[in-house]
Order: sequence, then C-alpha cells, then structure tokens
Amino acid sequence: MRRFPGSHLWVFVVVLAAAAVRVAGWDNWSFWLDEAMQVDFVRRSFGEMWNAILNDGVHPPLDYVFLRAWRHLSSAESWSRTLPVLWSCLTVLAVYVRAGGSRHPVRSLAAASAFAAFPLAVFLGQEMRPYAAGICFAALFDAARSRYESGGRRSMLVAAGVFGVLASWTLYWAGLFVAFSWLLDLVRFARRGDRPALRRAALTSAVTFLLFVPWLVMVARENRGTQPSSAPKVSIKLVLQFLGGLAADRQDDVKQPVVAVIIWAFVVAGLVFGPTSERGRTAMEAALFSGGVLFALSITGHWWSLRYLAISMLPLSRAIGFFFERVGVWSKSRPTIAIASTFVLLMLQRAAIDDNARFARPDWRRPADYLRFMLTSGYDGPVVAADPYAYFTLRAQLGGWPKGPDVVLKPSAGELAEWIKTTNRGWVVRAPHFAGSQGVDGLLFTEPWGRFGRAEDACLFRVTDGRIVGP
Repeated sequence: MRRFPGSHLWVFVVVLAAAAVRVAGWDNWSFWLDEAMQVDFVRRSFGEMWNAILNDGVHPPLDYVFLRAWRHLSSAESWSRTLPVLWSCLTVLAVYVRAGGSRHPVRSLAAASAFAAFPLAVFLGQEMRPYAAGICFAALFDAARSRYESGGRRSMLVAAGVFGVLASWTLYWAGLFVAFSWLLDLVRFARRGDRPALRRAALTSAVTFLLFVPWLVMVARENRGTQPSSAPKVSIKLVLQFLGGLAADRQDDVKQPVVAVIIWAFVVAGLVFGPTSERGRTAMEAALFSGGVLFALSITGHWWSLRYLAISMLPLSRAIGFFFERVGVWSKSRPTIAIASTFVLLMLQRAAIDDNARFARPDWRRPADYLRFMLTSGYDGPVVAADPYAYFTLRAQLGGWPKGPDVVLKPSAGELAEWIKTTNRGWVVRAPHFAGSQGVDGLLFTEPWGRFGRAEDACLFRVTDGRIVGP
C-alpha cells in the first residue's frame, strides 16, 4: 500500500477534532448520577473509596484511582472532565495504529476518524466513568497484540499483557474483549503451528487472568446476589434501536436513522471488501460486542444500556476503515480519500454531536446555585436529600464550596418526617423522576420554593418550625 507523507500530520488533526467535539457543551450540563457517585467515592479516603467501589460492585477500581490522582491537581469539574477526553483521544491514536498506521494510511485514518466521530464515543469521552479509560486500554492492548501477532517484537507482547491487565481492572467489558482476543490469537497460532508464539501468548494471557483474579475474589466476597431481574422484552425493533443508536447516536432513541443506515452500510461493505486476514476477526468482534452483548444481558435478566456496547466501536471503526480503503483503491486517489473520510464521518455525525453538546445530561448547577444564594440570604439551615439521585448530584455540586452545608440523605418517609418535625429551619431536595420510597412525596405537599426543569424537575422545599412551608 502506497504511503503518503502527511498521514502522521493528518492523524494529529483527527485527534484535535476528537478533542474539540468532546469539549463542546461542557457549560450546558453538570454531573449526572453515576458521575456524581464516582466523584463522591474519590473524595473519600483511599480505604473508604475502595470499600465503596466493592459495595457498589459495578466497575473495577482503576478508573477511580486515576480520577482520584487527577483531582489532586484540581477539583474543578472542567479539569476532571479533561481526563476522559485524554483517554478518548489516546484511543483515536490506538485505533490508528491498530488499523495499520502509515503502512495503511487510508484505512487507519478513516478508522481513527470513525471512532473520533461516533456520538457514543464522544459522550463516553466526556463523562467521569470507567468507559473512556476501559476502551482506551482495550484499544492499546489490541494495537500491541496485533503488532506482535503480525511478526512484531516480543516487547509488543509485553505491552499487550500490561494493557490487558489495565483494561480488565478498569472495565469488565474491556476484560472480556481482552480474553476473546487472546482466544482468537491462540487459535491462530495453533493453526499456523507456531509453537513458540503459542506458548508466549498462552503464558501472557494466563498472567493477565491471574493478575485479575484478586479483584474477582474481592467482588465475589462482597456479592449480595440482589441484582434485580429487569431485562427488557426483546424485539427486533428494540435491537435495531440499540444498533442504530450505536452507529449514529448516543442512546437507543435514534434521531438519525438515515445516518445509522449509512454507517452500518459502511461497516458491512468494509467487512465484505476488507482484507481477508482482518475481516473475519473484525466481524466476530463486532458481532460479539454488539448483538452478542445484548443477548448475554437478556439471558442473564440484566437491563440494557447502550454504553454496554461501547467496546464494539473498536472493530466497527476498523471496518469503516476497510470501506474507505476500498474506495481509495477504486478511485486511485488514496490520500484524498483518507482526508475526505474525516470530513464525511464528522459531517454525517454532526447533528448527533451537536445535540449531545446541548442536551447530554441534566444540569444540577442551577439548584446548587439557588441553594447557595438562599443560604447566604438568611434562609439558612441543613440540606436533606429525599432520594439518592438528589443526594449524590447535589453533593457533587456543593462539595467544592467552603461555606456550603453537608447534604444528608433521608430516603425513607419515616426518616424524612422525623427530621422535618425536629428541624427549625432547613431545606429538602427531591428529584421526582427518581423512584423514592413510598410516602416521601406525600410529605412534600406544598408548592416548592424552586423547581428546576434542567435538573430533571428537581424541587427544593423549605422547612420552618417543624413543617414544610410554601414560598
């Protein structure tokens, strides 16, 4: 494949574009519940944070550790969000390398551009959750692993092992991707009869697994077995909504169906016309980590979320790269096609990226600012959250304010009624879209002092002399 001199420069432009679309919109929204919980965890002592992660049981701990260290430099919300942006931009580079780098410039630049432009990748590259870091480590693992598998140095095998461990300790889905990749490599080495490579890969994969076992043991000890059965009723329409959202939106409510069809057409064409040595593996990875994940969630009774399909963006990006590489062969103008692919993919996804910048998450800054103002205007007193959503999100906004009160959680009607009865003055905050315990809303019967639509209709109620009072 003929190289062109500007390929390294152009991938730098793609990375800058990826950073720009991930920074866009930060002033329009604040932490949502899961981000607020992660912020709350990392503000604690290391031991308390570790125990909270174990009790939560949702993700491995590594991203929390990185965020904790990152926030030592600054606790500002904007600074905290730069960390997932960096992870996501590094993923763009890893996708470029995995697709071939300057040896296959059209394929690699198109693949990097595809990941940079995926609305779901943009969304996850903005939030302080383990997905951006997990995808990044999985992409770095895949890049190092493929370099070794194609005849690279043993140092690439060591790098693959390191990144595989990091991926597993960051995101369970990333760990599954690492395990599946090692399995495919072991099968390939066995078929080739390359026993030295097979032994080295088997040893590295075994070490990766053994280094992850301690976390699995700790989680198993804390497991309460209380995971609710909440899988949706599976239908073709629902599956298509998720696959459409994966390609052209950040959620399963697909607003860009035409774009979704075009992106999937690029993927299918890339898998049909791509290089023989790559398309089989890419197709298996794409199928397993998109539709396969939905199937696994369904049979285990787990709820569905589009973010669970995030790892599939790595093989999907590569398939899109195959498509543009084939177009470059047909057009005989490979540098032009490589550069044009960036503009084509960004323009296709522009509406979803713009929508993400405006409406990505709720804005809890408004109720927090309102409380700050009221507390300094004579309406002081403690602040109680009537549900976990209000508790974590409000604490995330008030945590950096030296004069702010500590938000206390009173989630049951009995606790809340007792607190109101014994309080001379204070505030109750309720996020009504979050299912509270029975009877809570019955206690909050008066007109709220503040209602904030951008914060999911959060309501602030004033308590005076042991009762809720109107404004």
